[in-house]
Amino acid sequence: MADKMKTVVVLVQENRSFDHMLGWMKSLNPEIDSVTGAEVNYTVAGDASSTPVHFGNASQYVDPDPGHSFMAIYEQVYGDPFTVRIYGLDPIKLFK
Repeated sequence: MADKMKTVVVLVQENRSFDHMLGWMKSLNPEIDSVTGAEVNYTVAGDASSTPVHFGNASQYVDPDPGHSFMAIYEQVYGDPFTVRIYGLDPIKLFK
């Protein structure tokens, strides 16, 4: 089979960008592991009692692009703001 392959395309994007383009492919092929429409994020990361934000055709406007800085990503992942006084300015300390 490898001798028949002529082209390989690798698409690397943020999950959000990928979902905008290909996330709904499950509706065409149920075997694809993609979004279902039941997924939700909260306006306060990690706080399920805050306002839920759904995506899809019924979504309300939310800031279209989350921050890309280390501190912004830290807050998106952990739900708490990155604190320089605790971690210092060296983000690698988080992984030690």
